[in-house]
Order: sequence, then C-alpha cells, then structure tokens
Amino acid sequence: MLIKEKTAHLHLAGARFRPNPSNPETTLTDVVMLADLKGFLPKMIVNQVIGRVMLMDTVTNRRHFRDLKAKRDDGEEKE
Repeated sequence: MLIKEKTAHLHLAGARFRPNPSNPETTLTDVVMLADLKGFLPKMIVNQVIGRVMLMDTVTNRRHFRDLKAKRDDGEEKE
C-alpha cells in the first residue's frame, strides 16, 4: 500500500546514555521525542502510543546492552 500523504512529522528524537554514578554497571538514559501527528489522532491515544514506543525502545536498548555486557564479560574471562 502506498501512502501519498505524510501523516506525521518526527521533528526531533534522541537519547543520551551515561554511566550511573552510583552503579557503574548500569546506564542512565534520557530520551527526547518531538512529533507532530497532524491532528489525526486524539491526544489521549497519542500519549498512550508514544509511551509504548518509548517502552519498546527501552526494552530493545536493555537487551542490546545486556548482550554487549555478556560479550565483554566473556572476553575478560578468556584473558
């Protein structure tokens, strides 16, 4: 299906990752997202969906960092 009209604009999205000063084995993340959904969806639904998208992103990042930590730990054991 080809959509001819843009239904949303993602103006800004980004994340900052930094070590947690109280626990260096964890990471603190700040996420910023600014999107204009062109008024097609009620505000309540938009807020719920954006929250779910951010949660899915968090789960994906946790999995990725857990895999990176496992690879790092495996490399340290071999030395």
